[in-house]
Amino acid sequence: MKLGTYSCKVVNGSVGTPRSAVDAGYASYDMKMGQAGTEVSPKLYIASGAVQHLAGISASDYIIVINIDRKVPIFNSANYGVIGDLHKVIEEIIFLVRRMI
Repeated sequence: MKLGTYSCKVVNGSVGTPRSAVDAGYASYDMKMGQAGTEVSPKLYIASGAVQHLAGISASDYIIVINIDRKVPIFNSANYGVIGDLHKVIEEIIFLVRRMI
């Protein structure tokens, strides 16, 4: 969660996670999003590929998906898609987002 927390502070956002992250103990229950969690309507939502999040982010203005697998279904709902390793591209994404806000 350190990466997500840092990224969110930089762009004045918050972290949401899939159920699997909560079940694994990486995140608290109140951070769960999607079909079995919270719905949000941010200006920008950055996802790594959990298609279950679509139920909770449909009111977002922009959706950016970052994933190494170009066949992840959530790419179909993204405004922008980045095929790559989240940990390798997130800093550049943050830089670009900061320039836009």
